[in-house]
Amino acid sequence: MENISLEEAFDNFTKGVSMYEGYWKEVWKTLNEWCIENLSNLGVTKIGKLASGVEYKAYFRHGEVRDAKNHLIPLMIEKLDQVTEEKLQGYGLKF
Repeated sequence: MENISLEEAFDNFTKGVSMYEGYWKEVWKTLNEWCIENLSNLGVTKIGKLASGVEYKAYFRHGEVRDAKNHLIPLMIEKLDQVTEEKLQGYGLKF
């Protein structure tokens, strides 16, 4: 294997080039397979219920960014934001 500079390796990475295959192509492929649209269209997510009686399809709806305000009270939104930030702490995300 040939040695390349950090700059060249970085340039290749940002273009999606790696010694194995196109990096970004693989990431996109994985994201696409797990996207909510694909998951919500699987038969298993449309048919059946949990032991509690809740239908699987209840977990899938077309959501919009900042749409929570149309469905939750401000206190619920605040609590959800707090829990999300707490659970994702350490991953370098900014809230």
